[in-house]
Amino acid sequence: MFNNKRRSIYLTLLGLLALLALPAIVHAQAADEVILRIIQVDTQSSAINGALGGQVTMQVTAEGTSNMAGIQFDIEYDNAVLLVQPENIEQGTVPSGFLMQVNPNGERGAITFAIVGASPLGVASIEVATITFDLIGEDSTASTIAFTGELAGDASAPPKRLTVTKHDGRIGIGNALPPPAPDPNAPQDSPPSAAPTPPRNAPTPSLPQATATPESSGGLCSAPPPGTPLTAGLANGLLLILPVAALAFRRRKDVRFGVRGDGNTDERDPLDPSP
Repeated sequence: MFNNKRRSIYLTLLGLLALLALPAIVHAQAADEVILRIIQVDTQSSAINGALGGQVTMQVTAEGTSNMAGIQFDIEYDNAVLLVQPENIEQGTVPSGFLMQVNPNGERGAITFAIVGASPLGVASIEVATITFDLIGEDSTASTIAFTGELAGDASAPPKRLTVTKHDGRIGIGNALPPPAPDPNAPQDSPPSAAPTPPRNAPTPSLPQATATPESSGGLCSAPPPGTPLTAGLANGLLLILPVAALAFRRRKDVRFGVRGDGNTDERDPLDPSP
């Protein structure tokens, strides 16, 4: 019975571990995505204009290839606008043990790519090829460079099909294509804004005048009303101080030379403690 109880505990723990591992498995499956791009080598843009009768060089890249064991796709273009010479296709490099095949077909306006191996590629991204297109179309014409027929798989048995996301490109002659939109994530250096220049003969701004009446404590040091000249403030203070000083002097005199109630003057200092 004890063994059955222990077996039940083990099965419960295994079930919990399987539930905890399920999100990681689902995430790993969702991460199996290969991204194909075609961009201009110099500007890293997918849409580029070239001069009439000139050339444009584009680069084919694949990202998310760590688990990929094989991929096949075509690049199609308008052969009335663009021309691809076989010698103008430079294959990229793949890890040891992988094989890459490139088959251009100018009559169909397509290039077929195939990469195959017996194990995962093991690298996050690769440069599949660099292609130089001759611009043979008329001025203001353009051609889309589109990925078609894509198929990718991993090294499992049987192989699991991988999701392929495509980012096509375009090549225009002259000004056939509008300029690419600015990247919102690119840092923008804005010059510091200068202070506005006041117009000529503009009036000099004056400082605002205080309108609130300051609080007064009611004492001798209370501030005069707003707008009162300094001399008037001093005069008001003296008018308050003089009566108080006179009263204090009089009281001091009465104490020192005070008159008794019977009219006799006591010449002794009342502050003297001696009899």
